[in-house]
Amino acid sequence: MKKILVTGVLGQIGTELVPYLRKIYGADNVIASARRIKKNSSIVKEGLFELLDITRPEQIETIVNKYEINTIYHLASLLSATGEKDPLALWEINMNGLLKILEAVRTHRCSLFFPSSIAVFGPDSPPDKTPQDTITRPTSIYGVSKISGELLCELLPP
Repeated sequence: MKKILVTGVLGQIGTELVPYLRKIYGADNVIASARRIKKNSSIVKEGLFELLDITRPEQIETIVNKYEINTIYHLASLLSATGEKDPLALWEINMNGLLKILEAVRTHRCSLFFPSSIAVFGPDSPPDKTPQDTITRPTSIYGVSKISGELLCELLPP
């Protein structure tokens, strides 16, 4: 049985994805997580929820072991609006947090889903029929972190 951990569940993707995954795999098999609790959130109320700071590997390790996680959907990140104001905080969460998740994936042999973003593209990227391999010159720190994350996921061994 799949045991899924979803990070960053209070964001745009997480609020849609978690209920969908819970319908497929059951509420007891999808563990939602975030750095904070949002009161009255259906995600928090309707299934398993854990507070998780992805920059703290011991917290990741505890949750992965507690629930015997074998799949991680890593959605946690700081977006452009916050990141442009505090690029060091964005880098800590988006890149160092990703590294910590990748280490958990490696040591526990989990599957990983890590979404990218249109923010990886820039003004020199072809706007129509954009090929899979194309120029990426992001114009925000968020875009830089997302393309860096893509490359990191390709580089590190499973």
